[in-house]
Amino acid sequence: MNSGFRAWNKKEKRYATKDELAQIFLGSNGDVRILRYNTPVINFARLCSDEFEIEFWTGRKDMDGKKIYECDRIRLSYGIPPIYDTLIVEYADDEYVGDKSVSGWWMRNTRKNGCSASLCKTYEQGILIVGTIHDKDGG
Repeated sequence: MNSGFRAWNKKEKRYATKDELAQIFLGSNGDVRILRYNTPVINFARLCSDEFEIEFWTGRKDMDGKKIYECDRIRLSYGIPPIYDTLIVEYADDEYVGDKSVSGWWMRNTRKNGCSASLCKTYEQGILIVGTIHDKDGG
């Protein structure tokens, strides 16, 4: 299974299975394509952006060793005594968050006026995945 991304099936409201993931790849311009096998002819890579939403692995893991992906809801604990916040993992490409320009993996706070931060090694031991934005109570 490709550990660099996972795929959310928009129609069926679930993540792709291992078998489905093995057939999904990204085109050279970033479009999502899937190999569909029909007997006796193989249908080559058709565009499937309308079917799947790709969520990339950030390269980071939470305190339990689980991979953190784009669109994960995480609980971050920091400070003494500990403060707990729920944040959403996103990728920013030179975007403004408040008055700062950010690029890279970002944790956006779900609380109005809550603290957001870069997803960096500093916070790794205080992060726990609690769901995704696709959960009923998520995002």
